Amino acid sequence: MNSRVLKLLEFDKVKEKIFKYVRTQNAKKIINELQPFSTIDEVIQNLNETSEAIEFIKEFSSPDFVGLDDVYIYLEKIDKGGSVSIKEIYKIGTTLKCIREVKDYLSKRSLNYLNYYYDNISTFKYLEDDIFKAIKDGEEISDFASDNLFKIRKELKSKTASIKRKLSEILKTYSKYLQENVFTVRGDRYCIPVKSEYKSQIQGIIHNQSSSGSTYFIEPLVLVNLNNEVNELIENEKEEIQRILRLICMKIQDSIDNIYLSIKIIYSLEFIFGKGNYSIEIDGIKPDVNDGEDIYLISARHPLINREDVVPLNLDFTKDRKAIIITGPNTGGKTVTLKTLGLMHLMAHSGLFIPAYEGSRVMFLNEIFADIGDEQSLEQNLSTFSSHIKNIISMTDNIKDKTLVLLDEVGSGTDPEEGSALAISIMEHFINSGCKLMGTTHYSQLKTYAINSDNVENASVEFDVKTLRPTYRLNVGIPGKSNAFIIADSLGMNQSIIENAQKYLSEDIIKFESIIKTLEEKTTEAIKNNREIEILREENKILNDKLKKRLENIEKEKLRIIESAKDEGYQIISNAKGEIDKVLKIINAFKMNGIDLSSVKDLESARREIKKKIDKQNQMNEEKSFKNSSKFNIEFKSGMTAFLKRIGQNVIILENPDSKSNVLVQAGVLKLTVNIAELESPIKDKFSKVIKSKRDLKLRTNTISTSLDLRGMDELNAISEVEKYLDDAFVSGLNEVCIIHGKGTGVLKNSINNLLRNHIHVKAHRLGEYGEGGNGVTIVYLK
Repeated sequence: MNSRVLKLLEFDKVKEKIFKYVRTQNAKKIINELQPFSTIDEVIQNLNETSEAIEFIKEFSSPDFVGLDDVYIYLEKIDKGGSVSIKEIYKIGTTLKCIREVKDYLSKRSLNYLNYYYDNISTFKYLEDDIFKAIKDGEEISDFASDNLFKIRKELKSKTASIKRKLSEILKTYSKYLQENVFTVRGDRYCIPVKSEYKSQIQGIIHNQSSSGSTYFIEPLVLVNLNNEVNELIENEKEEIQRILRLICMKIQDSIDNIYLSIKIIYSLEFIFGKGNYSIEIDGIKPDVNDGEDIYLISARHPLINREDVVPLNLDFTKDRKAIIITGPNTGGKTVTLKTLGLMHLMAHSGLFIPAYEGSRVMFLNEIFADIGDEQSLEQNLSTFSSHIKNIISMTDNIKDKTLVLLDEVGSGTDPEEGSALAISIMEHFINSGCKLMGTTHYSQLKTYAINSDNVENASVEFDVKTLRPTYRLNVGIPGKSNAFIIADSLGMNQSIIENAQKYLSEDIIKFESIIKTLEEKTTEAIKNNREIEILREENKILNDKLKKRLENIEKEKLRIIESAKDEGYQIISNAKGEIDKVLKIINAFKMNGIDLSSVKDLESARREIKKKIDKQNQMNEEKSFKNSSKFNIEFKSGMTAFLKRIGQNVIILENPDSKSNVLVQAGVLKLTVNIAELESPIKDKFSKVIKSKRDLKLRTNTISTSLDLRGMDELNAISEVEKYLDDAFVSGLNEVCIIHGKGTGVLKNSINNLLRNHIHVKAHRLGEYGEGGNGVTIVYLK
């Protein structure tokens, strides 16, 4: 599209708004060179890239491109074998680090439209490491850049320290001969400032003299050799630094092509995310770009006008309408409407989101022509009319398929009769050439032309006659009035002049203006009613949302209360069981002290009965919870994900259920055969809160040992410990445990086995085999 239109529609100012979201000159260069794309596929691809960048920004925040710099010029130096500074190499290092970090950022989610950039970015961690090991703080070479450099600098520090020690001694010895009791450096040589009258008192080499001649800077003879050694070390240090830099440059040169490509991509990504951030700033949307002739804008806003001041544009410019002619008073918003329409298309065609509502559509265009504003040229001796005509001639000579034409005050600047006739002919030429056209005018003849044409529509910018101010709203289908008499009257013109002027209007014009006035009043009333309906609809939506949220909160509170009650009940039961255990321990203590308690066995029996009832109640609660959380009848099949209560996590179903409703599932590296009754919908369902609380309980107890050592305990204490241990092992999901009771007299072993025969959690048990502990242990298999 021609550069004149881009400037006229202020597209350059829109691009400048994106600058604040990029940091490098290379990204700004891409923005400066941005123009509408020439094919619809390019347009859609670039809009999709912007869309995906926005999704990343909203989910992960924007990548900050820290360390990214304009390093093309440094890479070109290296590529040509030239030398670069320490600072320049360091900037290459920070840029390479940024490339790697941006690639890591893009790996956070699957890509649909930015995958080309991700796939073609190379990372250079080894180069980063070499650069940052060699250079610290971007300014100087580190001592650890090489072993040789470390050695040179260590020796240099030692020699320098020796010189300073000797200088301190000299300053003390010859202080009366010195201008100041300090040493100085002259030409990389350590010297002392000697008064001119005492220069012969100190043996050494004179390096300099003060401008007044009162001071001589002398290198003491005892320091000459040391100074020579220091200077030699300084030269060695410089050579080693250059060697280190050359080595890094050679490594960069080996990967220069991949580095060039990766840096080019990173600048493009910086630009794309800049577009994304700007789109978020203007609350933009991705418009639907169609290859037909539909233009449909919903609440479109000019992006360069303050959001609080701009009046949104609603425009239905579908394929049945070839042209729209806007009429109305000056400063009413006609020109802004033209610019907004043109700018929405320029932005969309350049891959930028547009400030409008979802559902807005733009048509794919090959060209936009615009003749807007007063472009008279004194230098070329062109009047306003001549300037407009010259622009229109240029347009007619370059018409393309799918062209949007924007004409401001078409035919103005000359005799109204001839100007309106010429305006109608110009518009017909563009329409017959297949163009979409929007124009503005004050001519009544153009309003009549639009009324009598099937594919041309009148439109007007609304004017409030009570406040005598434009509302800037566009009303398509209704021609507008210039309201010249009303405005003149409001500004204080003599009433007799206005009344006299009205006499000169033709009867047809008076009738036409009266019809327009009636249409405007009815349209205004209809728009008002529509706005009230929209307000009521919005209020209804807000109330519905509040009601829905309240119901959700009630349901959540209900589930919370149920869970709290369950937890409280479980706690009461657990406390009761704990109290019974305490009583048993007290009774056992009495027995050990020689007190005969024949009822102990009866009490232990009663405890077991309570335990059975607790376990039965817990089982019923589990089944009830399972039914409540499985309201939806799920048919489990191979490949599905399900939640296995036993282990408290999601599993993958590997086979379809067999005749007994058993399925093979995989949890991590573990494969299990379970009944589908143990499976629930995945943890993401709405009962995840209930399931999660149970899973957390299991996770908290998962650290229980797979064995229990009873050796040294008496019978009652041992049975109590086994009871508690089996409860914990069952809740933790252990399938097999080992109880160590020792061989001894066999009393403890027999008591444990009697307990296990009827225990609710025990599936089977046996004595240990050789290598397991033999008769000193019992292996227990849990349900």
